[in-house]
Amino acid sequence: MHTTTLRERQSIPAAHFVLTDDALRGTTGKAMNHEQIEKDIEHLEHVISRISAADGIPLSYWRSRIESVSLAALVPSQIRRVQRLSDALHALEVRYKR
Repeated sequence: MHTTTLRERQSIPAAHFVLTDDALRGTTGKAMNHEQIEKDIEHLEHVISRISAADGIPLSYWRSRIESVSLAALVPSQIRRVQRLSDALHALEVRYKR
């Protein structure tokens, strides 16, 4: 199975961003402190629910933050939360491309 690099993933349209099976199982993640992962997810949940394309930080920045967290070794509940974040950001990306 070919694993894409972050650079390759950044060139993939957001509509095609999904977590890989390995990421969903948490088997290929980076070794990260689970407390830091939780803080990162909580921060992203807080921010993503409040941002717009008119904000000073581009949506692509938030996409890379979500992708970064998705590469960590996550537990199932965190995987679901990160997928919801990705879905919410995708909705923003689609809305602001019009």
